[in-house]
Amino acid sequence: PVTLDLRGRSIIGNAELDGAKVPKLGEIDGILVLGENAKIRRGKVTGCFNGVVLEGDGNHKILKMKIEKNNHRGFEVLSDNNRLTLNRAIDNGDNGFYFKGNNNWFVKNRAVDNGDEGFFGYKTADLNKIYLNRAIGNAEDGIQVVGNENRVIHNLAKENGYDGPSGYTFDGFEIDGDLNFVYKNRSFNNSHNGFEVDGRENKILKNKAKQNIQNGIIVEDKSDTVDNVISRNILKENAGYDIFVAKPATANATAIATATAEAIDSCGDQMWQRNRFDTCNMDCVQ
Repeated sequence: PVTLDLRGRSIIGNAELDGAKVPKLGEIDGILVLGENAKIRRGKVTGCFNGVVLEGDGNHKILKMKIEKNNHRGFEVLSDNNRLTLNRAIDNGDNGFYFKGNNNWFVKNRAVDNGDEGFFGYKTADLNKIYLNRAIGNAEDGIQVVGNENRVIHNLAKENGYDGPSGYTFDGFEIDGDLNFVYKNRSFNNSHNGFEVDGRENKILKNKAKQNIQNGIIVEDKSDTVDNVISRNILKENAGYDIFVAKPATANATAIATATAEAIDSCGDQMWQRNRFDTCNMDCVQ
C-alpha cells in the first residue's frame, strides 16, 4: 500500500496540447491507483484526461483532493470499498464523480460546474453510500444513481442542468435503480425536477424539493416503476407540480379514459404517505 501526500502541490497535465503529435496524449490520467489500500491526499490534479482513477482491489482512501479542469472525469471509481472524503471535482469535462464499483463511500465531497452529472453511479454500482455531498451547477443531473441498494442521504443538489445539451433539462436527483434509500436530501432550483424516480422498491423519505423549474418529485410511467415508498417529503414552490405522477400520452376520448385509469393504477402502485405539498396532478397522492 502506498501513501501519496501531495502537501498542497499540483499534478498539471498537458491534455490541452495537440494530441496528433503524441498518440492519445489527451487520454493520460493524473493519478491511476492500482493494488489496494492506497492513500492519496491533499493535492490538486488539473489538465489531464481523468483526474483520479481508482482500480485494482480497492479499499483506497482519497482525502482532500481538488480535481479541476480535466478533460473527462474528475474521479473515476472502478473498484470496490473505497472511501472518498472532503474532495472537490470542479469544472471537469464530464462527470465530477463516476463510480462503477460497489460499497464505496462518498462523504462530504463537492461536484461543481462539471460538464455532465455531478455524481453518476453506473448500473453495476450497488451498495454505495453517498452522504453529505454537494452537487452544484453541473451541466446535467446533480446526482444520478442507476444501480441498486445505494444509500443517498443528506446531500444537496442545486442549480444543476442549466448548461446541458440544448433542448434537454436535468434533475437534482435521478433514481433509476431499485431498492435505493433516499433520505433527507435537498434539491433546489434545478432545470427540471427535484427528484425523478424510475426504479422499483425505492424509499424516498423526508426529502425537500423547492423552486425547481418543472416538478418537485416525478414518478415515471414505466411498467417496472412500482412499489416505491414516497413519504414525509416537503415539496414547495416548484413551477410545474410539487408532485407529478406520469401517465400515458393521449390522442382521443377513449385514450384519455384509458390513460386516466392507468394513471390511477400507477398512483396506486406506489405508497404515498404524509407528504407536504401544494400542487399535484393526482388526487390519490397523500
